Amino acid sequence: MEAAPEPRTPRRIAPGRAISVAVLVGLTALLAVTAYRYIFSTFDTPDDEGYLIVTLRSFAEGNALYDSVYSQYGPGFYTLVGGAMKLLGIAFTSDGARWVNLALWIGSTFLVGLILQRLTRNLVIAATGLGLGFLVLVSDASEPLHPGATIGLLLLALVAVLAFSFERRPAASLAVVGGLVALLASTKVNVGVLAGLSLLFAFVVTSRQIASVRWLRAVVTGAFVAVPFVLMSSHIDNDKVLLLAATVAGGALALVLATASSERDERPGWSDFRWFASCAVGVLVVVCLVPIILGTSPGGLIDGWLIQPLGHPETAFNEVVLGTTGLVWTAIGLVAATAWLSASSQTLPRWAELILGITRIAIGVGMWITLASAILGAPGNLPRVIAFATPFAWIAAITPHDEPPGRRFVRVAIPALAVLQTLHPYPVPGAQLAWGTLLFVIVGGICVADGAAALPAPRAVRARAAVVVASLVALGFGSWLVLDRLRPLGDQAAATYRASVPLDLPGAMRQRVDLPRAENLRALTAGIDRTCDTFLTLPGLDSLYIYTGQTPPEEMSSSWMLYLDDAQQQRIIDLVQGQPRLCAVIKPDLLDFWRIYAPRAQIPDRPLVRFIEDDFRVIHDYSGYELAVYIQ
Repeated sequence: MEAAPEPRTPRRIAPGRAISVAVLVGLTALLAVTAYRYIFSTFDTPDDEGYLIVTLRSFAEGNALYDSVYSQYGPGFYTLVGGAMKLLGIAFTSDGARWVNLALWIGSTFLVGLILQRLTRNLVIAATGLGLGFLVLVSDASEPLHPGATIGLLLLALVAVLAFSFERRPAASLAVVGGLVALLASTKVNVGVLAGLSLLFAFVVTSRQIASVRWLRAVVTGAFVAVPFVLMSSHIDNDKVLLLAATVAGGALALVLATASSERDERPGWSDFRWFASCAVGVLVVVCLVPIILGTSPGGLIDGWLIQPLGHPETAFNEVVLGTTGLVWTAIGLVAATAWLSASSQTLPRWAELILGITRIAIGVGMWITLASAILGAPGNLPRVIAFATPFAWIAAITPHDEPPGRRFVRVAIPALAVLQTLHPYPVPGAQLAWGTLLFVIVGGICVADGAAALPAPRAVRARAAVVVASLVALGFGSWLVLDRLRPLGDQAAATYRASVPLDLPGAMRQRVDLPRAENLRALTAGIDRTCDTFLTLPGLDSLYIYTGQTPPEEMSSSWMLYLDDAQQQRIIDLVQGQPRLCAVIKPDLLDFWRIYAPRAQIPDRPLVRFIEDDFRVIHDYSGYELAVYIQ
């Protein structure tokens, strides 16, 4: 008889790790109170949320994405978010949109803390990064259901998989990462392609097997550096766009230089890469099959997901203004990376170790400060994060001499992801600036921890001294963050929530706004109910369809005037022209807002715009919302 197998000893969680997780959970729970108040007392005036709610609801009801349901985003967003909302019973309403983004905001915040705890083994850095991540992700509150919040969570989930499981299970972790990259690409093509290219770069730089194929390494490395110019080629003659491309390309080149002489590991290898690619393809197939099964034609899928986005830079565009400091920091970063390439193979004297350690700490704290300073105080300063952090992201890729093999891929992948994600705001910056710079919270924490560990100290106390120094630095920054950013945000959210009243309209019973806005929107909704059987909006104000319970004659985005061509607009006119009691709601000041992103700052003179402006008569002005009836 064969001996019975010995029972497996269950893996025990170290008490220190359990305490760290508990602390991070507690901090996240405290921040969740502020998040709830903030997100349920924020009103999205441009009304992207209305467009996303209406299109997600229509898709969940079985209508054909792209063929019948207009969208600027990929099928992954509708399959993932729309499917989850339907399965979980979350209503496709303004309140439901806020519950979704609340979960995304809090989940992403917690992931930032967990990742930093795993990578730095320092609870103070993790807690500080968690608070900063929460602050950066405040954009999740102002853009309910925007795909950017989902993208932020997917990116952090990707980094978490690498941080927690790559070293022990490289094949399995890369399979999951491949699936996450596919979800990113099927949500927003450019974000997924940039993430995939960043990971390919990490493959060819750190893998002994893959790096041996020199032509592949040259092609991937060249693409990694050149992609900013390729992506923004439509506007590269614009000085500000050229500066952004040069800054991101400079940060990518600095990372190439800094990792040129680093040692390579056995893993990942070709087999791991195959797992990555296979799972990416598999997820893409599933994501594409779902809308096709629901009625989307293959041609419509390809056109709506892949072809139309190629024209978006020509349709809507605004500049990311870095200022001349971008070039200065880029030059310094490239010089420093070149110097590191020359010195990395040598044993550094103690004075050089001291300078290197202090520099790494300063760069990490600098990334954190630029992020925190740009939020709340001066949101227009977020491009400065790109200008400063991108040229120095390579510092996080420096592998300490005493670090065991197997971690180099993760070391390179995280800053590579951070560098190329700064291109997310192109061609229309806004909340995308925050989502595109989010990973610098993690890069900054790595730099602080590594800098403290690199400071010269007696061998017997080096590890403890590194923890103390890193903790003190993080504690100092964290104290300022709490007092100067998080506490004011919490106080503001609480005051706004208390001073607001429930909107008290269908689908928005929990959403709170100031009393004049509530009374105005209630009056507008009542006016629509009395006067209209259906209505158009200029620009897109799809939340009004939720408040009134009316079905839109056609799903259109909030900025439909920029994206729908003459034929598409004429088709909508033909669809609605014969309908009784046809109305339009016009918001002139919001139309002025969208002019900023229009070519030559003018709304294109197209059929549906002319139809609404010329063939409707305004019968009432509800404090900026003009209700007009069709003159037959």
